[in-house]
This record gives sequence, structure tokens and C-alpha cells, in this order.
Amino acid sequence: MYNKNLIIILATLLLLSGCAQRPLSSSDTQTPFEQPAASTTTGTDPISMWHWKLAKATTPAGDTDDTWAPIGNHAAIFDFDDKHLAVSGLCNQMAASYTTDGDQIRFGQVTSTMRMCPDDSLMRYEQALGQHLPKATHWQLQHNHGTDSASPSSGQTAQLTLAFDDGAKWFFTGTPATGRERE
Repeated sequence: MYNKNLIIILATLLLLSGCAQRPLSSSDTQTPFEQPAASTTTGTDPISMWHWKLAKATTPAGDTDDTWAPIGNHAAIFDFDDKHLAVSGLCNQMAASYTTDGDQIRFGQVTSTMRMCPDDSLMRYEQALGQHLPKATHWQLQHNHGTDSASPSSGQTAQLTLAFDDGAKWFFTGTPATGRERE
């Protein structure tokens, strides 16, 4: 009787250990989303002073690229903070690390939650966005509050341009980000 109970307990433990999450390896193609810690202030990087809405995209030839147009009322919103990017406004939450060096920008691997989207086209859009974003090579920020690094105030706008290795560009409209909005 003792051996039978011991075998049942061991079998149950082995079964449960198979259900446990495993550590992620660099070969994993999808990883769980990890939301950057909320901040009450924005970072010192000028790109982090704004909420960015993907407004337009162009092909390498400069023509409008509708591939990146919002699907229904789902527009991609980018928030940069402390070298982490959070993408919202779609079906899933997405994130990536990033670095800037002058006008150059590099994104790390994009991670995402893995909720099933009610719209297949939105799910494909998210996947394409996550695959394309690491191909960005340059960024440019234009804003209407002068050339100093003072924090933007309500009512001001900005434009962010991300340029990609193939010559395509994404254009974002920016609204001031405050600590309370970012939480």
C-alpha cells in the first residue's frame, strides 16, 4: 500500500512539473509579454516625452503604404520609456527594447501577449508589425515647442519618423506624455 501511494504521488509530481513554465531560450520565436514598470515621469530621451500614434507609412519609393493603416479603430500606439518600447491599441500588448545613437535606432526582439484576436486581419497586422519593427534603422523627431529639450505641454504636437533598412518609413503623430497617462 505504501509503495502504491508513493508511486501515485511521484507520478502526480512528474505530471505537474511538465505543466510548469520552462525558461525561455534565445531560440524561442514567441515570448510572453513583460510590461515595463510604470513610471511617474518620462525618461530623459526626447522620444519618451510623447505618446506616438502610427498615422501613415510609405514604401521605399515614397508612395503611401496602406499595409500599416489602422484596422478599424485599432491604431498602433507607441510609448518609449527608459529604453523600452510598449505598443498598445491593437489586440495584444507588445514590447521591445531599443537604443538610440544620434539619428540611429535599434530595436530588440519584439515580445507580445498571445491573446486570440477576434479579427484575423488584426492578428496578422500585429505579427507583421512585430517582425518589421526590428528593421528600423533611423529616427527623426520634429515638434512644435522649439528646439530645446523642455518637456512638451498640453496642446503641443510632434511627429516621429522611423526609417527602415529598405527605405520605407512610418510616420507617427505625438501627443505629450505625462507620468499619470503612462501608468
